[in-house]
Amino acid sequence: MTKQLALRNREPVGKSILTGIGLFLLYFILCSAYLNQGVFCDEVDNMVGGMVVADGGVVYRDFYSQHTPVMYYLCAIFRLLGASSIFQYRLFFYLTLSLIWVLMYLRYKNSVGKFAMALYPVVYVVTMCNFDGLGHMVLSEQIQSQAMVVLMIELLLFFQNKELKLSNSILISIAIAAGFGVAFMALLPIAVVFVGVLYIEISDSVIGKIGVGATIARIWKKYWRALLIIAIPFVAAFVYFAAFGLIRNVYDQAYLLNTKVYAKYTGGFGGNILNTIVSPLQNYFSQLLSSLNALFTNPFGNLRVLLNYVVNIVFVIGLFKWRKSYGVIMAAFIILTGVRGFTAFHSIPYWAVCIMMGLIMAARWIKAHPQWKSYSIKQAACICSAVFLIVTPYMTTFTNILPTRETLAAVTQNVPVTNSYEDYIQRLTGPEDTIYANTLNNTFYINADRFPASRMYNMVPWFAELFEDKVVADLSSNQPKVIIYDPKGTVWDYVYEEFAPSVDRFIKENYTVMDTCGSDFWVLNSYYDEAKEILSRQ
Repeated sequence: MTKQLALRNREPVGKSILTGIGLFLLYFILCSAYLNQGVFCDEVDNMVGGMVVADGGVVYRDFYSQHTPVMYYLCAIFRLLGASSIFQYRLFFYLTLSLIWVLMYLRYKNSVGKFAMALYPVVYVVTMCNFDGLGHMVLSEQIQSQAMVVLMIELLLFFQNKELKLSNSILISIAIAAGFGVAFMALLPIAVVFVGVLYIEISDSVIGKIGVGATIARIWKKYWRALLIIAIPFVAAFVYFAAFGLIRNVYDQAYLLNTKVYAKYTGGFGGNILNTIVSPLQNYFSQLLSSLNALFTNPFGNLRVLLNYVVNIVFVIGLFKWRKSYGVIMAAFIILTGVRGFTAFHSIPYWAVCIMMGLIMAARWIKAHPQWKSYSIKQAACICSAVFLIVTPYMTTFTNILPTRETLAAVTQNVPVTNSYEDYIQRLTGPEDTIYANTLNNTFYINADRFPASRMYNMVPWFAELFEDKVVADLSSNQPKVIIYDPKGTVWDYVYEEFAPSVDRFIKENYTVMDTCGSDFWVLNSYYDEAKEILSRQ
C-alpha cells in the first residue's frame, strides 16, 4: 500500500452509463449460473419471512426470528414484485446485487480504480461456489459482504484524506445500516471502524499537543453530521418497531435469544463479548495452520484459503509502513469480518474483503509498472495458475445457465422442482389455508405457496426453549389441515420429539399420518376422511 489510494481516470457521463450497463449485464449473466442450484434453510427462512412481511406481517410479531430484519424486508420487496418461487427470488436478488456492484463501480472507480472496481464482482461471483455449495444463495452474508467492502474502502479513503464529506457519510451510513441490518455480528467490524477513527483523532491531538476539551470540540465539529446521518436509519427502525409496540420483542429475539439461548448450542459463541472478540483471532490462526497442514491433501481448496492470508499480510504490512495504527486497525477489521468463520458460508464477508484488497494491490502494481504487458514466462505462468485456481470450480457451475429441459422448467416452477408433498398440499388445501412444515430445509411454504400456521414456522431447539408453547397455541388456533413433521428428524443431532415434546404431543393427538403421501405427511383428524377422498380422485 502507498499513501495515495486515488487513481484518477475520469470519463464522460455517457461513457460511464454505457460501461455501467455493460457491467450490470456481465455480473447478472455470471450470477445466472447459480439460479438452479440447491437450497438451504437460511435462504428459505429469508423468503418465507418475506412472504409474511409482503402480506402485511411484521417481523418479531407475526413471525419469530433471531436475525436482524433487513433480509426479510428485501425479500418482501421481491415478493411484491412477483417472486413466488426460489428461482424468482434469486433472480431478483442477483439483479439487486448486480445493481449494487455497478453503483459501487461508479462511486469508487476514480478513487480505487476502474480495474479493481470492475473486476471485484467477477471474482466475487466465481468464488461463490467455494462455500459448501451455499455461497450463491439469498443470504444475509451476501449483503453484509458488500457493506463490509464499502466500509473498508471508506476507511482507506479516510486514512488518506482524514475527512468525511457528505457523500462519504451517506455511504457509510448505508453500509452500516445494511451490514448490521442483515447480521448482528457485523457490529464488530463496524465497531473497529468507529474505534479506529476515534483513536486516530485522539492520537493526532496528542501529537499536536491539543488539550482534552479542544480535542472533544474538534472531533464533535468534524463528525457530528456523519454521526447524525449514521443514526437516521436506526432511529427510523426504532420508530417503526415502537409504533407496533415491538421494542421488547426486538430485544428478546434479535439479542437475548442469540446471547442467552443460541449460544448454548454454539459452544458459547456470542454469549460473552470478550470471547466473541477473541474467538475470531484464535480461529484465524487456527485456520491458517490447518490449511498449511492440509495443503497436500486438498491443494486447490487450501491454496485459495492461503491466498487470502497472503493478501491480508501484504496489505496490512503496507498500511503498517504508512502508519502503524492504520495497519492495526485494518488487521482487526479483517479478522472480525470473519467473526463467524473463514471458510464456510458465514465467511463470505471476509472473502469479499480479501478479494477487494487483492484487486486494490493489483491495480496499484499495474499503475506502478507500465511494462506489465510484457510478462516473462514465469510471470505469465503464475497469473494463469491464479486465474485457473479461482475460475475452475465455477466453470462446472456455469454450464447450468445453458437452456435445458430442467432449467427451462425451473423458470416457471421452482428450485428445486415442486415435489409430491407440495402437490399433495396444493390438492388438500386452498390458497387461504395455512400449513405447518416442521423440517429444517423448508421449501414447502414457497413451493406450495401456502402461509405458515405458526409464528414459528420452523422449529429448532433454541426456538423451542422460548416459543414451543406459542407454536402449540398457534396450531391449536389455526388448525392447519396439513402438517409436515418427522418426529425422529433432527436438527444438529437434536431430535424433534425430544426438544419439542409439547408440539410432538399436539400433532400426534390431533393429526394422522396420510400413509399414501408419506410417513411424515400428517392430516388433521377431522379432515382425514375428506382428504383421503380428495386424493383418491384422478
